Amino acid sequence: MREKDRKSGIDIVGDIPWGTHFCQFYQTRGDLIDILVPYFKAGLENNESCLWITSKPLEVEEAKVALKKAVGNLSKYIRKGQIKLLDYREWYTRSGRFEGDEVLQVWAEEENQALGRGFNGLRAAGNMSWHKKRDWSDLRNYEKSVEDVINSHRMIGLCSYCLDKLEAAEVIDVVQNHQLALTEREGKQETINNVERRQLKAIEERRKHVLFSPRRMLTVGQAAQFLGLHPNTVRRWSQIGILKCSQIGTRGHRRFLQKDLERFLEMD
Repeated sequence: MREKDRKSGIDIVGDIPWGTHFCQFYQTRGDLIDILVPYFKAGLENNESCLWITSKPLEVEEAKVALKKAVGNLSKYIRKGQIKLLDYREWYTRSGRFEGDEVLQVWAEEENQALGRGFNGLRAAGNMSWHKKRDWSDLRNYEKSVEDVINSHRMIGLCSYCLDKLEAAEVIDVVQNHQLALTEREGKQETINNVERRQLKAIEERRKHVLFSPRRMLTVGQAAQFLGLHPNTVRRWSQIGILKCSQIGTRGHRRFLQKDLERFLEMD
C-alpha cells in the first residue's frame, strides 16, 4: 500500500487515496451502519480526524451506539476530539437554510485544524437525505464543487443518499458527482464504477437522437436496445432504482414501460 493510500474499512472499496469523494445509496438504517461504522473505525485506527454528519434514520445518539459496538474505546476518541458526530442542522443548515459556499469553506477549515492538531487528514461522511426537493439544484452544484475541494486536500468524503427519496434523474446526478458509488442489494454490497458513469453521460447525449419504439411494454433486451446499453446494465440499473420497471409472472421477468424510458431519456 502506497503512503498516500488509506484503509477505507469497506471491503468492496479497499484502500483509497486522499482526495477520494464517493457516495452510498441506502434504503435502511442497517445499510448506513454496514458502511459507516467500519469506515470510521478505520479512520480512527489510522490517526485521522473524523467527522460524521447524521440525519434520519440514523441520528447522533444512534450512530454513537452503533460505532461503540465496533470501537470499544470510542469515548476516548470523542474526549480527545478525534471524532465529532453532528446533526445535519449543525453543519449543512446552520443559518436555517442550505448555503453551499459556506459549507465548502468550513470543510477546508476543518481539514486545516485536523492537520494542525497532528492528525494525518480528515475523514468525513454526511447523510444528505435531509434535503428538500427545492434544494436539489443547489445540492447538485454543491456536490460538483466539493469534489474539487476534497480532491485538493488530505480529505476523504462519503455522502449517503436514501435511494427511496430520489428520482432517476437525481440518482444520475449523484453518481456523476462522485468518483465511486456504493449500493446494497439483497445484503450484498456493490459498486457503480466509472464505466457505468460514462454510460450515463452517453445516455444524456442519446436522448437527443433516439427513435422511439412503438411498443408499449419492453423486455430487458428491448429496453437495452432502446437505451443503447448492455442488457446486464439495464438489469443492474433497474435493481438499484435508476430505471423504473415492473416484474411480472412467477419468475419476476422485468418489463419497462415505453413512456418511462422516454422520460428517462428526456431528463436533464
